[in-house]
Amino acid sequence: MAEQDEHCADLFKMNIGNIPPNGKVAIVLQYVGLIEGKNMKTDTSKFSHSEIILTLPSVINPQKKNSDEFEQFTELVLVNSVPYTITFESELWMPSKILDVKSTRDSFTWNCTNNSNHGLVKLSSEFIPDHDLQMVLSLSDPLTSLASLEYGDPNQSSILAMNCLMVQLLPDIPNVVSSKDMRYEFVFLIDRSGSMEGDNISYAKTSLLLFLKSLPMSCRFQIIGFGSDFAALFSEPTDYSEGSLNTAMNYQKDLNADMGGTEAYNALKSALHSTPSGEGWFKQIIFLTDGDVGNADEVIGLVRMNVDKARVFTIGLGQGVSTALIGGVARAGNGTAEFVRDPSQLQSAVMRTLSAALQPRADNIEMNWKLVEKFHDGKEKPIEVVVVPKQIAPIFPDRFSTYFGFFKSG
Repeated sequence: MAEQDEHCADLFKMNIGNIPPNGKVAIVLQYVGLIEGKNMKTDTSKFSHSEIILTLPSVINPQKKNSDEFEQFTELVLVNSVPYTITFESELWMPSKILDVKSTRDSFTWNCTNNSNHGLVKLSSEFIPDHDLQMVLSLSDPLTSLASLEYGDPNQSSILAMNCLMVQLLPDIPNVVSSKDMRYEFVFLIDRSGSMEGDNISYAKTSLLLFLKSLPMSCRFQIIGFGSDFAALFSEPTDYSEGSLNTAMNYQKDLNADMGGTEAYNALKSALHSTPSGEGWFKQIIFLTDGDVGNADEVIGLVRMNVDKARVFTIGLGQGVSTALIGGVARAGNGTAEFVRDPSQLQSAVMRTLSAALQPRADNIEMNWKLVEKFHDGKEKPIEVVVVPKQIAPIFPDRFSTYFGFFKSG
């Protein structure tokens, strides 16, 4: 088994022992992860088709423990000049017709059998490991709720021997409360550390622009930039007006990665602890970062301890972004997480985040699993189920929620 890194939950370490001179070692890695599914709209308000996104993490940004460590990561030098690459082949079984297989950075060849839901896909371009391998499948129909069962391996022990029932739900929550009847205070927490230089700060600028142009007229907002320190644009959250929008637009135009190291904790603490605009106002923090922090556990813990003060939504920017931080903060803050690895994903990520922030959510959810083992004489025996995650996160309209139930064979 691999050991999770103490400081970075995205990394795992494995001891392979002593290797003799000129020896060869074959390491077999089994990677298990969720495939992201999105229902897509065209010109109508109804979903018309869907996308399935497979991401194979291939790079991870350095995780700085403090701002003093920033300089040592400005230039990375390979310690091993031996090149490596990835070959990728996959057999696909999809719930509806496969229309296309694409990627912004790589090329795939694919073909379908007589059953258009079934196909074979292969990476046809040379993979340069400076980005995450990502494959996007376009399907003819929208996705719906589903359940899938995988039997455990009787030759294994512990959780690997248990059966696993995956349940993926697409909630249909009625708009019992209109967003027009609710008062929102938005706090944009923008990573301006040196590691954001290049594409990532460009993504942040464009994202902020899209947010500013899309906010509801009745809201209030604040912008906080952070690096080694942090600074707010306004003395307090301000009404969304022509004047405040112009001030924010000027800030957006001059946004640069010029604030040193990545000290997100204090900036986030300030945003969480700031005095709300008043009774009946709902604070929504939108956190944009490349995730290059060395104290992810502390940041996630801070959000979890203050979940009653605000909801926190995250957008991870660039290649190698920390999925542990981005996903962990969103879960702790009862928000949602999005990832932007190339410009084509920006608008969708912003609109999905803003839509979730403006929609009602269902929380304090209970999920009851009723699995029984039936015998030939008609008797039934309840099956004990271990549910993951143990705590059910809030659910949002039109966003998939995935749960796993592990149980032993009878």
